[in-house]
This record gives sequence, C-alpha cells and structure tokens, in this order.
Amino acid sequence: MQGRVENKLRIENSIKNRISSFPLYVNKYYYSLNSKTHVTKNVYLTNVIRFLNYLKENNISIELEDMNNIDSYLVE
Repeated sequence: MQGRVENKLRIENSIKNRISSFPLYVNKYYYSLNSKTHVTKNVYLTNVIRFLNYLKENNISIELEDMNNIDSYLVE
C-alpha cells in the first residue's frame, strides 16, 4: 500500500521526467510552483505541456518574449 508521501514522490518524479525534454523555462516554471501541491503542479504542467505540444504539432513558432504577452483572450 502506498502512502501520501510515496504518492507525492511518484507524481513529482513523473513531472520531472515529463518536463526534462522541454526548454529550460518549463523547468523554471515548475520550480516557481514551489508553494503548490504536487497535484496542482501536475495539472498546471500538463496544461503547459499540452499547449507547447499544440504549438509544435501545428508548426507555430513563438518567441519567449512573445509568450509573456499571452493572455486568456488569446488562448480561448
């Protein structure tokens, strides 16, 4: 039987493995979520990964500076 700590470690390790192939800013974003729970981090990063994969699959190139200007109206 797995306890809460083991579950947290499993999810945290899964997140780290998933983001290892992404640019450094994704890793920095992960560490900026320090005060969030492991479940929240997983949800947030899953959304970021889905977004980045969407960009890649549709050959959409976006500069890091441009990403700072993305708001909810653009994403909807």
